[in-house]
Amino acid sequence: TCSASFRGEQGPQSVERYLRNAQPARITANFALFDRVLADLGARRVSWEDAYQRGFSGDEDARFYFVGYEMAKAIEHHCGTACIPRLFEQPPVEFFRQYISLYRAHPEIRWRFAPETERVLMSPELSSRNGAPTAARPVQR
Repeated sequence: TCSASFRGEQGPQSVERYLRNAQPARITANFALFDRVLADLGARRVSWEDAYQRGFSGDEDARFYFVGYEMAKAIEHHCGTACIPRLFEQPPVEFFRQYISLYRAHPEIRWRFAPETERVLMSPELSSRNGAPTAARPVQR
């Protein structure tokens, strides 16, 4: 059983949203949307509120939740069920770094971020702003 299973709202609309966002083409589009929104934030083309609306709003299909869902499934599969709770004890960027480290090591992980997104998320500068360690380190099983 995958602890990263979908446990959101119940009802026909949420099931439809899940099924829509579980399609491979949509997963690819969701990761690409994350890349665009992160780039837009970095270039100050959008505000944090706009980024939230684009990625987490129900009006926009809450697409970033589904990016996180795909990431959590891969992390759990390759690191074990205890890995996710350990990552939540660290700064949020470490969740992304764990996922990036995993897909670099496991080419079968299909969903990836753009190289520029990886650069931003793996940046030591990002770590120092968040008080996180300056180097990404995989969480072990």
